[in-house]
Amino acid sequence: MGNKFKIIHTLNREFSEIISGVNDWLPLYIIGDIKPYYYPKLRDSLYQRSLFIAEDLCAISSISVRSKTNDMANFYITNTNAIQALIKEFNNYLDVSKELFKIYKKDDLKKINTIYVKMLNSYGDSVYQHPLPSLFALPDDVLDSIISKTKNKEFLDIINLEKKMFYSIITKYKITVYIRDHEDVLNKIDEVDRITLPILDYLYSEKIFYSKDDYIKHYNNLKALGNKYKNLEIIESKGIPYDISFYCKSDIAIIAKHNVDNLVFSITENIMINAIKEFIMNKSKNFKS
Repeated sequence: MGNKFKIIHTLNREFSEIISGVNDWLPLYIIGDIKPYYYPKLRDSLYQRSLFIAEDLCAISSISVRSKTNDMANFYITNTNAIQALIKEFNNYLDVSKELFKIYKKDDLKKINTIYVKMLNSYGDSVYQHPLPSLFALPDDVLDSIISKTKNKEFLDIINLEKKMFYSIITKYKITVYIRDHEDVLNKIDEVDRITLPILDYLYSEKIFYSKDDYIKHYNNLKALGNKYKNLEIIESKGIPYDISFYCKSDIAIIAKHNVDNLVFSITENIMINAIKEFIMNKSKNFKS
């Protein structure tokens, strides 16, 4: 069966720390051995409490005032009664905590599709980060080209919804799109000959590719939309990674991890959503072209 982990996160730290933690433990997230939680109410963060428990084996406990952790005591505990008391303390905290984000693996296509549609149908300002131009900017002739090469046409529903929602909100709400530097993507396509469209590989079992010419048309159309609509801001950066995408609305965020085992996280906690938006903006500023 293996070991299962329950982690109660502190939300008053940098989102980059949480992302780093997810990356470090990614194999266990992929196989579903980790469940993340958070305490939803505000705390003053005066006391910092850390507690690690291996049931029936040992525990490590520490406490500090704010971030002053230097020279603070860490207690290694093996006494059975003490471990049981700490387990009870942890479970009491868990009872008043909520699930931090839901995790979907690549075989959860129907659930991922449902979550993505929910995100698209949500109103409010949007922040997206993905290496390629957004699907709402996909030109009709490029779409026709893709359709002619693809057996499964189900993805058309997603693209049509993307376009519909874009035009329904763009005059009322701001959409900020962070994409990979144009010249960098062109070089990438030259290396691999073709490239997959963003997010669609999570929604359908069949990978959907397009060519260098298709990408150029897609990119030019996104830029044209940016020139037409003042609420659409497009930011290019060489720092936008190819292996992760973010989709944020006011009440939901989706993180899509691109690798051999595609993994999708959905988040509805407002503090986390705002932290993700801030993380995207700050990270991209550091690498802006």
